[in-house]
Amino acid sequence: MIGAAYFAAAPKPVTPASLADHRLIGWDRNPQYIFLAQWMHDLLGGSTPSLSFDSLQSRLLAVRDGHGIAILPSYTGKSFELVQVLQEHTYLQDIWLMRHQDMADTEYSKAICSVIEKKLLRDADLLISSNGT
Repeated sequence: MIGAAYFAAAPKPVTPASLADHRLIGWDRNPQYIFLAQWMHDLLGGSTPSLSFDSLQSRLLAVRDGHGIAILPSYTGKSFELVQVLQEHTYLQDIWLMRHQDMADTEYSKAICSVIEKKLLRDADLLISSNGT
């Protein structure tokens, strides 16, 4: 995703190769343990990001403030009015709601899961990117 400030100063990338001409924002840690970071690493052929942060919030704020392009969940981009680039290159990830088997049948656990499930269903349009993925 790309912020309006950066987008105004640089052409929108159209291929993964064209990302080499841009400041990329990635992760501080070794990407092999973060699925989205590994996907970015593979998409970019192992290129090193110009900026790197451990937190999603830091990457989001850097993009919003015009410091470069980052791979972000679609719901964050929509919330901050960011522009999605390379729409044909999307990463799909399931959302899992897990609980310990010892807690699975408790009323408290059932109530929390119910609230989370309702919230996910209510905000499904924020969790799905603009190209339907």
